[in-house]
Amino acid sequence: KANAEQKKRLTEEFKILLVRTYASALAAYAEQKFEFRPLRAKPTDTDVTVNVRVLQPGAQPVPIDYSMEKTSAGWKVYDVMVGGVSLVANYRTEFNNTVRDSGIEGLIKILSAKNRTLEAAGGAQQK
Repeated sequence: KANAEQKKRLTEEFKILLVRTYASALAAYAEQKFEFRPLRAKPTDTDVTVNVRVLQPGAQPVPIDYSMEKTSAGWKVYDVMVGGVSLVANYRTEFNNTVRDSGIEGLIKILSAKNRTLEAAGGAQQK
C-alpha cells in the first residue's frame, strides 16, 4: 500500500507520462482529419462518451472514445479507448504486474525512467 508521499510521486509521474504519451500519439495524427460524432446526451447526464474518428487516407478510420464525467470543475476525461482498447485497463494491468513484482517504489522508478526517455526523445513537455 502506497503512503502519502508515494501516492503524490506516483500521481505526478503518471500525469507526466499520460500527457507526453497522448501528445506524442496526437502528433502522429497531425496531418489527419478528426471527425467528431454527434453526441447523444441529455442536459442532466453526468457521464457521456464522446466518439471521434481519425480519418486516414487509404486506411480504415481509427475510433477514439473519450469517457467523460461532469464534475463541479467541469467535464473531465476519465478514460480513452483507441480502437476498442481502454487506456485505463491497459495501464491497470501493467501497473498491477509491476507493483506485484517490484512494489510501489519500483513502479514509480519505471514511470520516472519512461518519462526521462520520452523527454529525451522530444516528447511533449508538461506545462
